[in-house]
Amino acid sequence: MKLQKFKERNNKQKSIILFTIACVLLITGVFLYKTFASFQVIENEDLINGNVSDPGDIYFAFYKNGKLTKEIPTEEEGDFFLDENASYCGVLETKDENIKLSFNSETRDITITGAHTTHTKCYLYFRDQYHVKIDEEQKEVKVSDGTLSLDKKTDGKIFMCNNGVNIKEENSQIKIENITKDTKCNYYNTSSEALQSVDNTPNYMFFLADETDSLDLEIKKNQEVTIDLNGHSLNGASLQPYLKNYGTLTICSSSNQKGNLIRNTILYAYSDSIGIISNIKMNSLSSQQASAIQMQGAYLEIINSEVIGPYGIGGGGGNILIDNSTITGNIYNGIQSNQNGNFSNIVIKNKSTISGQVHGILLYSGGNVILDGDKENYPTITGLTRKAFVLYLTSSNLYFKYGETYGIEENTNEGTTYLRNGATMKTEKKDGKNHTYLE
Repeated sequence: MKLQKFKERNNKQKSIILFTIACVLLITGVFLYKTFASFQVIENEDLINGNVSDPGDIYFAFYKNGKLTKEIPTEEEGDFFLDENASYCGVLETKDENIKLSFNSETRDITITGAHTTHTKCYLYFRDQYHVKIDEEQKEVKVSDGTLSLDKKTDGKIFMCNNGVNIKEENSQIKIENITKDTKCNYYNTSSEALQSVDNTPNYMFFLADETDSLDLEIKKNQEVTIDLNGHSLNGASLQPYLKNYGTLTICSSSNQKGNLIRNTILYAYSDSIGIISNIKMNSLSSQQASAIQMQGAYLEIINSEVIGPYGIGGGGGNILIDNSTITGNIYNGIQSNQNGNFSNIVIKNKSTISGQVHGILLYSGGNVILDGDKENYPTITGLTRKAFVLYLTSSNLYFKYGETYGIEENTNEGTTYLRNGATMKTEKKDGKNHTYLE
């Protein structure tokens, strides 16, 4: 009897053990199937970011324009795309090159292939997808690098875009850079036609050929325009047309060659306007008492450029920075203020040259002239028939930033500098060197 009872107890124990093993095998099989499956489609669900406790799960982190979020971008949020170059999956922060990600913007589905490892984490970077509209033709642009290259049209002289993009020519194509918003671009035959289309965003005019315009060109107040001559010329059809700046204007040449701006009075810089001239040759063809640049209370930078006219720069006030540039008055003076005007500061840097047929610089109404450079790299001021400097009023001051009076060339027996009515040029000994300065 004892043996019979022992056999019954043993059969029950075997059944329990077999059942337990079967359960373990079933659970293990399901786990292995999930773990080693190639995950194909995950619907547009609200997947929570964070470390998951189940080692078989995949961890997702969504980023929209660099900002961490808890969900895939919705259609209402805009036209997003998955930046597949930046997005990746991996284990322990190590990218797994075998795992591929894609996103269907219409169905809002994510597809993942090649995921065969537990503890996999996927980082999905979504970015705005902007549109560039060119001559009524809609083009899609993925802005992982914010650029678009186009073949040039043969019949357009000027190519202009809005919304703060940059434009350059590369490998005989137009390359639009810094695309961060929906952008509109068009071709124009004249600069006056292009300026009529300028909106309230930063606009970039890119020249593809030389252009002659018979109309005044005007940058209005609150407008911001870059005119990139790209090594070409912008000519006035007669001596009359002016370029008037009331807003913010940059005239430059992204080409290795200087752009040419040829007119009568080339640039009127009005009160509170901002101007930058870079890698440009400006030539006023007037034989009368005109200035290549006429200042009226503006701020102006002239960099790596040449300015030539009867007066190089004239007018009544403002601030000027001249860096590695040449200003020439080929009939009168290089720089001259009006008798009732006032240049607050004229800063002349590096190997700049200011020259006039009469005086280099003539200031009637005060202001500071600051020469900035050292003995090897210093601006030069020359007056061809009289003096380099004529400073009339008490408020006129000449400041040599590095202390030595390099660059002031004496061309006649009259001397280099004429100081009148209390105009100052002061020198102080510091560190064993003479420093000429302003108080």
